[in-house]
Amino acid sequence: MSPSPTSVEAGLTASLRCSPPEAVPPPRVAWLKHGTPLQQDHNVVISAEGNLVISRATLQDMANYSCVAENIAGKRVSEPALLTVYVNGGWSPWGPWTQCRCGGRATGGQRRTRTCTEPHPLNGGAPCQGQAVQRTNDCVPCQSASLKLQASAVYEEVGISKLIHIALKSELTPCMMNNKD
Repeated sequence: MSPSPTSVEAGLTASLRCSPPEAVPPPRVAWLKHGTPLQQDHNVVISAEGNLVISRATLQDMANYSCVAENIAGKRVSEPALLTVYVNGGWSPWGPWTQCRCGGRATGGQRRTRTCTEPHPLNGGAPCQGQAVQRTNDCVPCQSASLKLQASAVYEEVGISKLIHIALKSELTPCMMNNKD
């Protein structure tokens, strides 16, 4: 009788199946959300077979759902099943092109960045695919200490807060922190 845990992308249809035991008279099926009777609306429907169908799942639909089968002979409540609603990451628009810098000095070429924040991936949603940084061909990485290059790579992968943390731990100079290439 218990529905199975299910994951669905936000905006898509979620369906939880209820299989009540055979009985005479046939049981009526209802659903609980976090232990509270679920109210049907235009988006949340209990099908004729007793399955729960959410036509456009949202983060607010993420919950534990239980199936309730009841007739004059008795009532059975299933174990709860978690409905997970996930959000895949999406890129922000590209930022403006800026001059490449090395050791605080402007060098040839330009670069621009974007972030995986529109939206952030949530609840196991996929991260953004592709590059967070674009460079023109004449924007070449600095050729200096490997620690500086490692810090630059960390910046591109996880953001400025991690770079600042690395700078504090490894005593990078502020000039080195300004280098993002």
